[in-house]
Amino acid sequence: QPNGRALKYMVTLYDIINESSKEFTVSATTNLLTIDALTPYSQYAVTVSFFNTNYSITSNATLFDTKQGTPSLVLPPTITSITYSSLIVQWVAPTHPNGEITDYV
Repeated sequence: QPNGRALKYMVTLYDIINESSKEFTVSATTNLLTIDALTPYSQYAVTVSFFNTNYSITSNATLFDTKQGTPSLVLPPTITSITYSSLIVQWVAPTHPNGEITDYV
């Protein structure tokens, strides 16, 4: 092997919204990695670096968005201005909408 023995891959996941990253070391004999526990409706970037005994090289980043998920709990509504024929219902949106809120049912 003229450029050195293959050692490992390093997969780096960048959470663009939270400005954080995680690195995963993968055997040089593998070219597949499953990453769990991503945040719904978020933006990420992934790079892959290859290391051998003499060199390393890193790919360009691949950007992606995770799909929408289930919103966090909606707190019970507040009822005000009760009359004989009407009332006002008010609530707070979920802390983590995990997507676009289009309707309340």
